[in-house]
Amino acid sequence: MRAGLIEPYRAENAQDIPDQYKDPDGFWTAQVLYFQTLGYNAELVARSEVPTTFAGLLAPKWRGKMVWSVDDGLTGGAGFVANVLLTMGEQDGQAYLAAFKQQEIGAIRGGGNAVLKAVAAKRFPLGLQIFNHHTLIERAKGADVDWVKLEPLLGFSNNIGLLKDAPHPNAGKVLINFILSTEGQTTLRNAHHLPASSKVEAPDPSLKTGFRVNFISPAIAMRHMARWQSIFDELVR
Repeated sequence: MRAGLIEPYRAENAQDIPDQYKDPDGFWTAQVLYFQTLGYNAELVARSEVPTTFAGLLAPKWRGKMVWSVDDGLTGGAGFVANVLLTMGEQDGQAYLAAFKQQEIGAIRGGGNAVLKAVAAKRFPLGLQIFNHHTLIERAKGADVDWVKLEPLLGFSNNIGLLKDAPHPNAGKVLINFILSTEGQTTLRNAHHLPASSKVEAPDPSLKTGFRVNFISPAIAMRHMARWQSIFDELVR
């Protein structure tokens, strides 16, 4: 948008996408949603013991027992930083992060997917910033993993828009409309994604509703991502 490489297009089927998941001027619309939270291995820790609050993560028994991704972006630990600051505010959030640094968090590459795989492989009992719908995928492979509502969850989306001066703009519009249609969204749901459409349920409805969310739009990410990343980089040094 900043470079002027896309143009507004309000797809007919975008009407089924909630307003918070699309640009008010039609520059982008969410195709699928992502919700990040705390994942755990049920063979290593009982669900009743899994922390469900940020304060619970500070318990001494979890020191050295958690892992997050050190990849750049929201799918890494910078997403955790963003969620804490948005939830607690600047002063309390920074104080929390200073305390959290003492928990000796394990560091891996590969984003939230790699974090959950490490939990599934029993390398760590708890995984930070995992994608909640990935637990279904890992359970289908035999892993005893699950997620809890560490509220608010961090939310963001994978978006679609129309290129400006594209050689075949009408074909692009047809594609966008299909992806946002009930048929297209169902296809994405059947491929284990969380559809953005209000007319298509998630593979498991609890993955998409029933919890509070800090949703990061592209505009919010552009304004704050560099700072969130810088704070995270300080935490892992």
